[in-house]
Amino acid sequence: MLIPEDKEIDIFVASKIGSFKHIKYHTQTSKNNKKCIENLVEIKSLQKDDAITSMVWSNSEQTELLIGRKNQQIQTYNTIHGFTKTYTADFGTGDIVGLGKYKRRLVAAVTSGIVQIWGKKEHVTVNTGGKLDKMQVCEQDSTLFATGE
Repeated sequence: MLIPEDKEIDIFVASKIGSFKHIKYHTQTSKNNKKCIENLVEIKSLQKDDAITSMVWSNSEQTELLIGRKNQQIQTYNTIHGFTKTYTADFGTGDIVGLGKYKRRLVAAVTSGIVQIWGKKEHVTVNTGGKLDKMQVCEQDSTLFATGE
Protein backbone atom coordinates (compact mmCIF):
# COMPACT_ATOMS: atom_id res chain seq x y z
CA MET A 1 0.00 0.00 0.00
CA LEU A 2 1.49 3.32 -1.08
CA ILE A 3 0.18 6.46 0.61
CA PRO A 4 1.57 9.54 -1.15
CA GLU A 5 1.02 12.23 1.51
CA ASP A 6 2.02 12.23 5.15
CA LYS A 7 -0.63 10.36 7.15
CA GLU A 8 -0.90 9.15 10.70
CA ILE A 9 -2.36 5.66 11.04
CA ASP A 10 -3.66 4.23 14.33
CA ILE A 11 -2.91 0.53 14.82
CA PHE A 12 -4.19 -1.51 17.77
CA VAL A 13 -2.28 -4.72 18.55
CA ALA A 14 -3.42 -7.55 20.83
CA SER A 15 -1.33 -10.56 21.85
CA LYS A 16 -1.59 -14.05 23.27
CA ILE A 17 0.18 -12.88 26.43
CA GLY A 18 -2.55 -10.27 26.99
CA SER A 19 -0.75 -7.11 25.99
CA PHE A 20 -2.74 -4.47 24.13
CA LYS A 21 -0.93 -1.64 22.38
CA HIS A 22 -1.72 1.49 20.41
CA ILE A 23 0.76 2.37 17.69
CA LYS A 24 0.70 5.72 15.90
CA TYR A 25 2.36 4.96 12.58
CA HIS A 26 3.41 7.78 10.28
CA THR A 27 3.75 7.23 6.56
CA GLN A 28 6.65 9.68 6.72
CA THR A 29 9.03 7.25 8.45
CA SER A 30 11.20 9.95 10.02
CA LYS A 31 8.29 10.72 12.38
CA ASN A 32 8.16 7.17 13.78
CA ASN A 33 9.89 6.59 17.12
CA LYS A 34 9.46 4.64 20.36
CA LYS A 35 7.06 7.29 21.68
CA CYS A 36 4.63 6.19 18.97
CA ILE A 37 3.98 2.92 20.86
CA GLU A 38 1.72 3.03 23.93
CA ASN A 39 0.96 0.05 26.18
CA LEU A 40 -2.73 0.22 27.05
CA VAL A 41 -2.49 -2.41 29.81
CA GLU A 42 0.14 -2.74 32.52
CA ILE A 43 2.46 -5.46 31.18
CA LYS A 44 3.78 -6.44 34.64
CA SER A 45 0.26 -7.20 35.89
CA LEU A 46 -0.60 -9.71 33.14
CA GLN A 47 -1.44 -13.30 34.11
CA LYS A 48 -1.51 -16.46 31.96
CA ASP A 49 -5.30 -16.27 31.53
CA ASP A 50 -5.19 -12.64 30.32
CA ALA A 51 -4.37 -13.79 26.77
CA ILE A 52 -6.44 -11.98 24.14
CA THR A 53 -8.38 -14.52 22.10
CA SER A 54 -10.69 -12.20 20.15
CA MET A 55 -10.72 -8.56 19.07
CA VAL A 56 -13.18 -6.77 16.79
CA TRP A 57 -14.42 -3.26 16.01
CA SER A 58 -17.86 -2.81 17.57
CA ASN A 59 -19.05 0.17 15.54
CA SER A 60 -18.84 1.38 11.96
CA GLU A 61 -16.96 4.54 13.01
CA GLN A 62 -14.17 2.30 14.36
CA THR A 63 -13.92 4.16 17.64
CA GLU A 64 -14.69 1.18 19.88
CA LEU A 65 -13.09 -2.26 20.15
CA LEU A 66 -14.35 -5.40 21.88
CA ILE A 67 -11.57 -7.46 23.44
CA GLY A 68 -12.12 -11.04 24.62
CA ARG A 69 -9.67 -12.72 26.98
CA LYS A 70 -8.91 -16.33 27.85
CA ASN A 71 -10.23 -15.68 31.38
CA GLN A 72 -13.67 -14.95 29.82
CA GLN A 73 -13.42 -11.22 30.46
CA ILE A 74 -14.75 -8.99 27.68
CA GLN A 75 -13.61 -5.39 27.65
CA THR A 76 -14.86 -2.44 25.65
CA TYR A 77 -12.09 -0.09 24.60
CA ASN A 78 -13.03 3.37 23.32
CA THR A 79 -10.24 4.96 21.25
CA ILE A 80 -10.90 8.33 22.93
CA HIS A 81 -11.89 7.42 26.50
CA GLY A 82 -9.97 4.14 27.02
CA PHE A 83 -11.49 1.07 28.69
CA THR A 84 -15.15 1.75 29.46
CA LYS A 85 -16.92 -1.55 30.28
CA THR A 86 -16.11 -5.09 31.36
CA TYR A 87 -18.33 -8.16 31.06
CA THR A 88 -17.84 -11.77 32.14
CA ALA A 89 -18.74 -14.54 29.68
CA ASP A 90 -19.77 -17.02 32.38
CA PHE A 91 -22.52 -18.58 30.24
CA GLY A 92 -20.28 -21.40 28.93
CA THR A 93 -16.82 -22.89 29.25
CA GLY A 94 -13.68 -22.20 27.29
CA ASP A 95 -12.02 -19.28 25.59
CA ILE A 96 -13.91 -16.46 23.91
CA VAL A 97 -13.80 -17.21 20.17
CA GLY A 98 -15.90 -14.39 18.78
CA LEU A 99 -17.37 -11.02 19.63
CA GLY A 100 -19.69 -8.58 17.92
CA LYS A 101 -22.66 -6.29 18.25
CA TYR A 102 -26.31 -6.80 17.35
CA LYS A 103 -27.91 -3.35 17.44
CA ARG A 104 -26.50 -2.11 20.77
CA ARG A 105 -26.25 -5.57 22.31
CA LEU A 106 -23.05 -7.50 22.88
CA VAL A 107 -22.72 -10.91 21.18
CA ALA A 108 -20.09 -13.36 22.44
CA ALA A 109 -19.20 -17.00 21.78
CA VAL A 110 -17.07 -19.48 23.73
CA THR A 111 -15.36 -22.71 22.64
CA SER A 112 -17.98 -24.91 24.33
CA GLY A 113 -20.41 -23.90 21.56
CA ILE A 114 -22.48 -21.31 23.41
CA VAL A 115 -23.30 -17.91 21.88
CA GLN A 116 -24.94 -15.26 24.05
CA ILE A 117 -26.59 -11.96 23.15
CA TRP A 118 -26.73 -9.58 26.11
CA GLY A 119 -29.87 -7.51 26.63
CA LYS A 120 -30.68 -4.98 29.32
CA LYS A 121 -33.42 -7.12 30.84
CA GLU A 122 -32.66 -10.58 29.50
CA HIS A 123 -30.02 -12.49 27.59
CA VAL A 124 -30.56 -14.82 24.63
CA THR A 125 -28.39 -17.94 24.67
CA VAL A 126 -27.86 -20.21 21.66
CA ASN A 127 -26.25 -23.64 21.97
CA THR A 128 -24.66 -24.48 18.61
CA GLY A 129 -24.29 -28.13 19.61
CA GLY A 130 -20.55 -28.45 19.23
CA LYS A 131 -17.10 -27.04 19.80
CA LEU A 132 -16.40 -23.63 18.30
CA ASP A 133 -13.15 -22.18 17.00
CA LYS A 134 -14.65 -18.97 15.59
CA MET A 135 -17.83 -16.85 15.60
CA GLN A 136 -18.37 -13.71 13.58
CA VAL A 137 -21.29 -11.32 13.33
CA CYS A 138 -22.13 -10.31 9.75
CA GLU A 139 -21.12 -6.69 9.07
CA GLN A 140 -23.93 -6.10 6.56
CA ASP A 141 -26.69 -7.68 8.66
CA SER A 142 -26.06 -7.90 12.41
CA THR A 143 -29.02 -10.27 12.83
CA LEU A 144 -26.75 -12.99 11.33
CA PHE A 145 -23.70 -14.65 12.76
CA ALA A 146 -21.58 -17.55 11.53
CA THR A 147 -19.75 -20.15 13.59
CA GLY A 148 -17.03 -22.57 12.66
CA GLU A 149 -15.02 -25.43 14.06
